[in-house]
Amino acid sequence: MQKGDEAMGSYSALYFSDVDALPERGEISDDAPYLQARSHLPLLWLALFRPEDIVDVPDPDEPANPWPYLIAHRTKTVATLAARRELLTLRFPAMNPDWFDQFAVVLEQAPSEFVHLDTVEIMVGTGPEWRQTLEALLGMFEDDASRAQAGWRQFNSGYSGPYEGESATWSWTYCGSGLGSPMPWEPAE
Repeated sequence: MQKGDEAMGSYSALYFSDVDALPERGEISDDAPYLQARSHLPLLWLALFRPEDIVDVPDPDEPANPWPYLIAHRTKTVATLAARRELLTLRFPAMNPDWFDQFAVVLEQAPSEFVHLDTVEIMVGTGPEWRQTLEALLGMFEDDASRAQAGWRQFNSGYSGPYEGESATWSWTYCGSGLGSPMPWEPAE
């Protein structure tokens, strides 16, 4: 977690920066959205990236075991998400279309150039194993039928739980939650 030590636990984080590498402390603007999801990888976050957006980041404690990190230019993620909208709404009818629209607006209006997805805290297995998992999950959005099927198998084998039952109707499942300030899709308290 790069923005601060406000929350402890197993979180994935989506944030924005003007650097195209893992940002150092202070390289994330306080004005940019910072989203988190506890023990979960929100579907709309996954839909922003392609397998080629995965980079390996050295683990300072285990240099031989790098962990995967996703980063892409913000304008590219806006286009990627838009191209995947129909697939997502067909596969996940419980997802409120307003959440998709609100998430897209946050993405479009973010003041930084790059979108970052850090999953190290929810990583399962070694860094290289988690990289393979992420590549498979991102494959579910591809046009190649065999990659898409393999991706959906991976998703259904361990990541579909939050998208079933009551939690499938909650916005955080798809979009995550804002750290510090609520996001437009989060219910008013």
